[in-house]
Amino acid sequence: MNRTLPASRSAMLRRNLKLLTTDGACWAIMSGAAEWQFTLFALAIGLSEVKAGLVATVPLFLAAVLQLVTPWGVRLVGSIRRWVWMSALVQALAIIPLIVGALVGDMPWWVVYVSVGLFNAAQFASAPPWQAWFTSLVPGPIRPTFVGLRNRFVQVGLAVGMLASLFLEYGARNSWVLQAFAVVFGVALLARLISVVCLAGQSEAEPGLVERIEPPTLAVMKRDFGDRQTRFLLLYMLAFFFSVFIVAPFLIPYMRKQLDFEYWQVTTVLAVMLGVKAAVLPLVGRLAKRHGSFRVLWIGGIATVPLVTLWPLNDSFWYILSLQGLAALAWACWETATFLLVFDIIPAERRTPVMTIYQLAQASALLLGSLLGAEVLEVVGLDRGGYIVLFIGSGVMRFLSLFILAGLEPSGLGLRRRVFRLLTRR
Repeated sequence: MNRTLPASRSAMLRRNLKLLTTDGACWAIMSGAAEWQFTLFALAIGLSEVKAGLVATVPLFLAAVLQLVTPWGVRLVGSIRRWVWMSALVQALAIIPLIVGALVGDMPWWVVYVSVGLFNAAQFASAPPWQAWFTSLVPGPIRPTFVGLRNRFVQVGLAVGMLASLFLEYGARNSWVLQAFAVVFGVALLARLISVVCLAGQSEAEPGLVERIEPPTLAVMKRDFGDRQTRFLLLYMLAFFFSVFIVAPFLIPYMRKQLDFEYWQVTTVLAVMLGVKAAVLPLVGRLAKRHGSFRVLWIGGIATVPLVTLWPLNDSFWYILSLQGLAALAWACWETATFLLVFDIIPAERRTPVMTIYQLAQASALLLGSLLGAEVLEVVGLDRGGYIVLFIGSGVMRFLSLFILAGLEPSGLGLRRRVFRLLTRR
């Protein structure tokens, strides 16, 4: 009996890891084929560059408000596993109106925003409890290595989903691009339904975890965000995302309208980052295990600063492609490190309320960043000059966000001390 129990647990662990990996890959295919195409779809149905860019942030903010019910919902349902797969199913259903609109050939802008908002709300509702669930399914000693390996499949899945969108180029050349969007969104729907099956087939979270998940009341927020490491980590992530989304929502309009890239070129530029990240993520996971997540985060945070400012220097497709490949290395470090630090710093029972509030704050940061970027384009102009201001502004804000990271991990690279010496040098 004592010998069969460990074997049974080992078999269950292997099964959960396989399902976690398959779910991650299918979720990524859905994201690549749907979420990454929302802006292109908005442009295809005639929305302006600014309104199409804001598809990535305005519905996101509304979704973050709706997902505040998540902790209460999990406790009401009584099962993290059930809540997560039900949320994933809602996300799959949210794709259907976009498929119908693409087949009909016309869609009001507000229907696009509502559908994307529901899509994001379901994603937000599932993420915090899934993170707590993930902790109970994957033991700490193997977590860094498994995250790196799983993320490789996630990145490959994203690339596959985005490669499916190459069908858009075929549709555009044959004058039925909206119907092509319907096919691509159909692929996303199928992938998410497979993901739902994988989520439903995993083991339940550890006993008592649901009861320990607390709603994000003021008292709970004061206690949880009173922890210095939690507060500084999330503040840094928010500042970083704000700086990124000054320009990020407008990269696709920039490539389509300013650089005149074809659909296949836009997709390739986005996919190359995913492919490079997929190749290096296992290595980054091992680096984090050997040298610590903080050091890897510093590398990623610093490396993203100059890369964004290099975008307007050359219009060549191959130049942009190479730049994205370099950016992928930095983003692989940043994403892996922050993913691991969330698990390391925030206890599992507190992660759902903390991350629920964080998702609202993150959506607010993304919205504010995108609105700032939209205002710059409206004031400076929807031309090369306006986009140059966005790229430079995003780089400056990313650099400033590193001072918050220095408050979380002072040893870092001695950023504050070095800058102070530089500014006071006579």
